[in-house]
Amino acid sequence: MTELIQHAFSPANIIPTILLLVCIFYGIMVILGALDISFLDFDIDADVDIDAEIDVDVDVDADTDVGSNNGGGLIGILKFFNIGDIPFMIFMCILSLSLWPLSITANYLLGNSSLLLGLLLLIPLLLVSLFITKILSTPLVKVFKHMNTAHKDVDLIGSIATIILQTSNQKIGQAEVVTHDNNSLVINVRATEDQMLTKGRQCLIIDRQEDGIYLVEAYEGKF
Repeated sequence: MTELIQHAFSPANIIPTILLLVCIFYGIMVILGALDISFLDFDIDADVDIDAEIDVDVDVDADTDVGSNNGGGLIGILKFFNIGDIPFMIFMCILSLSLWPLSITANYLLGNSSLLLGLLLLIPLLLVSLFITKILSTPLVKVFKHMNTAHKDVDLIGSIATIILQTSNQKIGQAEVVTHDNNSLVINVRATEDQMLTKGRQCLIIDRQEDGIYLVEAYEGKF
């Protein structure tokens, strides 16, 4: 175990190790409710649209075509690896769990402890890890898609939910709500008032925003 720890923190493996530790820290913070699962998420389509608009402003004729092709290619690559279909930090956690053992094994077999050679090895190892991450994350795409769309056709306004990931008016959390047909849904929520709704707290769903996030307030009554 001591040898593994020393090897993990050697210059050759320090970057994959730091990435793994960051993801472990993220997981702990999510469990404790200090961070939400959508931390660092971004809208790929929106980013591409913004780039396209900038290109149009710069050069209506030439740059629009170039910007559109680049944006389309980039979004295609991101979509291929399921980035945007699953939370970004979930993707990074799977990637780090794939990259770290590959880096440890490769540098151990080569007897390498050099940072420079470790960085060179990191490029092919990262490519391999991306494809491993693609395979491992694909089953999660349907899970998160279901979480994001299952409640769109259900009127949840006025329903009572239970906080499962703490939220405030500045921080998105999650809550579980049972529908009229006894289906349990997990929804993204934000408190309407300047208060922290902690895990296990009951809340009343009062509105739904255009981005799909439900506004909730503390509920002191009983079911």
